Amino acid sequence: MISNKIPLPPKGYQFLATFQYPGAIWYIARSLTVLTGVGLYQLAAWGIVGGSVFRDGIDLGISLLALALILSIDVIREILQRGISRWLGYTSSYGIVFLSMWEGTFAVDPGQFYPRRDALWIAIIPICLFLLPGLPLLFRPPEIIGDVLAYIVIVCLSDTVMDIYFMLWLLSKPRKTILYSQSIHKLLVFEPS
Repeated sequence: MISNKIPLPPKGYQFLATFQYPGAIWYIARSLTVLTGVGLYQLAAWGIVGGSVFRDGIDLGISLLALALILSIDVIREILQRGISRWLGYTSSYGIVFLSMWEGTFAVDPGQFYPRRDALWIAIIPICLFLLPGLPLLFRPPEIIGDVLAYIVIVCLSDTVMDIYFMLWLLSKPRKTILYSQSIHKLLVFEPS
């Protein structure tokens, strides 16, 4: 079990604050992202193909794919973040119980210090892998394939909302900031003294 005591920081650093994700806001942000994404995609489709992308109502296959994506993207993102963490030299477990239940960026296992730079890499790489290749597809979808790919991008974006929140928060901190993972839900922030 991890202690709630503040660890001694490296020389030249002082404890500044505690970082925790805003609880229920994650669910609201994720839902709004999906609804906004689908709405914008629908408007773009009206302008591009001259009508609704849901030509004959919502196709059951697309609905099932969207459900499967929502359940699997969390796991894929968490595995990517843990892999990047290990590649950077940190201890990072693959506890399957927590894979789809963690709303934010998973950087390292509890009990480790790591710099802001590494936390940014861990957060941004999955976002780039999920979103950047798919963004052009939102502007010119080729029928049903475009619809499916657009849903993939929308679901991935909704899953990375808290990663984006974490990145923006990190960018507001000095470059030399270090973090300490006290638990999977709580980070301690240390800045140069």
